[in-house]
Parts: sequence; C-alpha cells; structure tokens
Amino acid sequence: MAQKAVQNKNELLTLQEMFRIVGDQLTARDVRVLRFMFSGIFTAEFLSQIHDGVSFLQALEKVDRIDESNFKNLENYLRIINRRDLYQFLSLRRRTPGMFNLY
Repeated sequence: MAQKAVQNKNELLTLQEMFRIVGDQLTARDVRVLRFMFSGIFTAEFLSQIHDGVSFLQALEKVDRIDESNFKNLENYLRIINRRDLYQFLSLRRRTPGMFNLY
C-alpha cells in the first residue's frame, strides 16, 4: 500500500492533462485575446478550430510553441493576458492533495 502511495506521488501529468488544467481556467475573453495575438501565426482554418483554452494550447503545441520540456513561451503568453495566477499549474508534476500554495 505504501509503495502505491509513493508511486502516485511521483506520477507525472501528461502534457494534455496539464493543458486541461490550465485551459479550463482560461476565460472566453482570454481565448479571444490569445487568438487575436496569434492571428498572424495560425491560418484562418486553424483559428476556427480554437474555441476554448484547451484547444488553444493544443494548437500551440502543433506549431511547436509549447512542448513537455519548456513552458517559457506559455508563461509569457499568460503574463501578457495578465493570468499569472495560472503559473502554478505549468508543471507536469502531479499536485498532492492537501498541499497549499504560498504564492
């Protein structure tokens, strides 16, 4: 039983799970601003597929703006739209229940 607890503590999130956590917290306004910012990078067809935060993050991954080893670009995009509150979720480490954030 203790081994399972240690295993769960060390589990990592997948990139898609992290996208779900961060993307679900982006508002419709946040997504509109981000879509506008990237209108020169994404094609109109690509932009039409972005309807929420998760699909936006997946689109960034498809154009190599985000990968599992580097979230600096995403930090910058969140800073631009004034969503620094989401920085704490930019990790693939699974959060432990009961832990609190000191930020």
